[in-house]
Amino acid sequence: MTLRAVKPHYITYKTLTGTSLAHGDATPLLHWYVMIPMLAFFAFYDLHELPVFEPNEYFWKHHWDGKEERWITYARAV
Repeated sequence: MTLRAVKPHYITYKTLTGTSLAHGDATPLLHWYVMIPMLAFFAFYDLHELPVFEPNEYFWKHHWDGKEERWITYARAV
């Protein structure tokens, strides 16, 4: 199995009032029905790109215990 390099990305978003919807499980369902259509027009999204992550000798020395397969260690770290 090859352990290819990956380039992680993540998105952050906020509404006009500065509310982050990341904690949606605490929001009542009725509010979601109102907020979701509005997100298309009144939300700001930022796409963040992280550096390319590729396993190297330092990574294996500090994160791999030698007991599990290398791909499992790589997947857990990413």
